[in-house]
Amino acid sequence: MPPRRVGPSAVLALAIAAVVGCGPHRIASRRDLPTPALNVDVDGVRINYTRDGAGSTDRPTLVLVHGFGASLDSWNDVHLALASAFPVVRLDLKGSGFSDKPDDGRYAVDDQARLLRDFLHRTGLTRVVLVGHSLGGGIAIETVVANASDPNPIRIDGLVLIDPAGYPQRYPDFVAMLRNPVTRFLSQFTSPEFRVRYVLERSFAIAARVTDERVRRYAYYLRLPGAERALASTAQQLRYGTLDDLRRELAGIRVPTQIVWGERDRVFPCRDAQFFHDAIADSVLSTLPASGHVPQEEEPGPTATILKSFLARVSPP
Repeated sequence: MPPRRVGPSAVLALAIAAVVGCGPHRIASRRDLPTPALNVDVDGVRINYTRDGAGSTDRPTLVLVHGFGASLDSWNDVHLALASAFPVVRLDLKGSGFSDKPDDGRYAVDDQARLLRDFLHRTGLTRVVLVGHSLGGGIAIETVVANASDPNPIRIDGLVLIDPAGYPQRYPDFVAMLRNPVTRFLSQFTSPEFRVRYVLERSFAIAARVTDERVRRYAYYLRLPGAERALASTAQQLRYGTLDDLRRELAGIRVPTQIVWGERDRVFPCRDAQFFHDAIADSVLSTLPASGHVPQEEEPGPTATILKSFLARVSPP
């Protein structure tokens, strides 16, 4: 897949911000800050996670996997609605949120998928439905495919892909900037708030939904030690295969799959959704007209409704 050139407007925006600053912003006060939850050592990496919902032996656990540059907080608006009927686990991927951020150069999708499988084993989650957004969707796909040949497989009852990564297209601007040494250098002179707002306003369909509170929360995690390096390492190791590679991988998914896509997604256009739907045999496609790239934050109610309808099919009460 040809690398994406960073657009002149993106370079100009970073250059101006580096020279004149990023405008006023408020750093979150102590009472606003998120706090670590549970943690478990997985292959020498401490993974932060939460558990919600009543445990039930007849219901799979929903495992929510966030996207690039996000954290488990990206599910804040939907996870309690899901936890009313299912046990729910949210985790910070390696390099994100409160999870460890080792400088080991192992941030590729298959590295994260291997860690996710080991996390499921380590926490005793033997029956799950994987829910992955954006990069988390690509990681969930890799996890399902690898699990099929695992000598100690986990029971995966279903898969939910929300605007997933993986389609062989141009890298989003915010990924391309971190892959380019010039824009990566310029970005260090801008505040995390500036960078977060820049990305969210290009990811959300309606800019007014990018609230100050949401910006502060994302920016807080970028300030944690090692976060910027881990994010850059993730961007640099992101690789897409060919359409044929992806088609073969998706054809290997043998579990019921719900695909959710924002019709106004400018990161991964909604037209890509049909490819995933056609390639995954047992899949259902739902689109959200008023959402961009992050439906679970932009339209949490409709997103939760779609997920609960799918879950009722794969695990009826």
